[in-house]
Amino acid sequence: MSGFRVYLPEGAPDQGAVDLPASEAHHLVRVLRARVGDAVTLFDGMGTAWQASLSAVESRRATAQVHAREDVPMPARTLVLTLALVKGKAFDEIVRQATQLGVSAIRPVATEHCEVKLKGGRVESKLEHWRAVAVEACKQSGNLRLPELAEPVSLSEAVNLPAGTRLVASLEEGTVPLAQALRNAGEVSGPWEIAIGPEGDFSPGEYTLLREAGYRPVSLARHVLRAETAALYALSVMDAAADCA
Repeated sequence: MSGFRVYLPEGAPDQGAVDLPASEAHHLVRVLRARVGDAVTLFDGMGTAWQASLSAVESRRATAQVHAREDVPMPARTLVLTLALVKGKAFDEIVRQATQLGVSAIRPVATEHCEVKLKGGRVESKLEHWRAVAVEACKQSGNLRLPELAEPVSLSEAVNLPAGTRLVASLEEGTVPLAQALRNAGEVSGPWEIAIGPEGDFSPGEYTLLREAGYRPVSLARHVLRAETAALYALSVMDAAADCA
């Protein structure tokens, strides 16, 4: 895919002209300085893209002429990130990185050591913000599939969600390296899920809950990692292993 990228959740016609949303048009024209004739990829976030070129450009309006459609199948092995509600901009950064790496779902969870507490209207506003972060990451990376971003739930609820191979990044004794666990899981069908705890880690009771739900404790790097580093490390290893599975 070349040129600019524009998110169109409603999709586009397979041929013909399409008016771009005002916000996308403004960004193309005012920020990116797009001009008539520039290539643009329109994508719906669900694996379909349309190759097009800009046929009309104004200050807050742009029209694209669609030339071809492209459908990208789901990967054979999908990745799921179960992530504690870490504080500050760290969660945004993890959403950005996870989207670039092609994770299929991000499941925010509240844990005992989480400092972030989301209630009422803050939940919906946070979800909208995280989805916007994911859209921008798709544009930057060329990923045609937006990850499913679930509403935050408690860890006890999250462990009951459907899953395939379940892993948890752990600082406990008796873990196996992540790469080794993935080699052992290569013949098992279904998604690979990794759970990443908050800065204060999962509590002993939560580790017990995770183990009882089928999560296998794995170690990551040689040193203790911050949550955002742990997520990026784990997903990078999982992405590489999925390509070889």
